[in-house]
Amino acid sequence: MRAGSLTERVALKRLDTALSSASTGALVESWPVVATVWAKVDPTGGSEGVAGAQRFAETQIAVRIRFRADVLVTWRLEWRGQSFDIKSLVPGGHGLREWIDLVATASPAENPE
Repeated sequence: MRAGSLTERVALKRLDTALSSASTGALVESWPVVATVWAKVDPTGGSEGVAGAQRFAETQIAVRIRFRADVLVTWRLEWRGQSFDIKSLVPGGHGLREWIDLVATASPAENPE
């Protein structure tokens, strides 16, 4: 893998849940950053539509990072201030341990219009 092609910074985030410190005992979700890595990011498309009475727009990106054994499809990534849900992970390279290609879509709940 050529390091020169990894020109963007992306933050990898995982979901953490904890009990609220308030007396309600509710679960509180957060997305702490696990790592910030260099990546090659290619916007691959998008779509717009209407669901019910609400308009929506979805952006999809393809991201290549150096191999990490800990990345899961339940994680998110953040690129240029926007959160994306990871939809698939495809390892590649020699022994499938050089890089990971990620496909991710914008997280509407985290990116209000």
